[in-house]
Amino acid sequence: MFRAYAKLEEVQKGLNQYLESKRGLFPRFYFLSDPELLEILSETKDPLKVQPFLKKCFEAIECLEFDDECKIHAMLSSEGERIQYVKIIDPVLAKGNVEEWLKPVEEVMIKSVKDVIDKANLDYTKPGQEREKWVTIWPG
Repeated sequence: MFRAYAKLEEVQKGLNQYLESKRGLFPRFYFLSDPELLEILSETKDPLKVQPFLKKCFEAIECLEFDDECKIHAMLSSEGERIQYVKIIDPVLAKGNVEEWLKPVEEVMIKSVKDVIDKANLDYTKPGQEREKWVTIWPG
């Protein structure tokens, strides 16, 4: 009986080290519980299985927009806002390592938001914009 407990402790320690190593590779995994992280890591073949956990890893992201080939083209917020990615991400290239395709998701997310802000700033400075018109029709 004692040997079984010792073996169980050894397995638990190994599992904790494994999860900690994955969190070290992608720090946003610290926002997930051990069971949630295990679920993500066990579903590495299907990137769509990560969708339910994105809200915990990335603030304000409801889901990612995948095409039929499981390539990521955009992100969507819980309010329905959609931001097109400046670069398409292919999770299949990570060969099952979730953290290896979530890192580019994070990097492209930042670049894409910056791109939208830059475009908005350029549009704002264009002459002839009828701001009074679009300000008055704002739904808020």
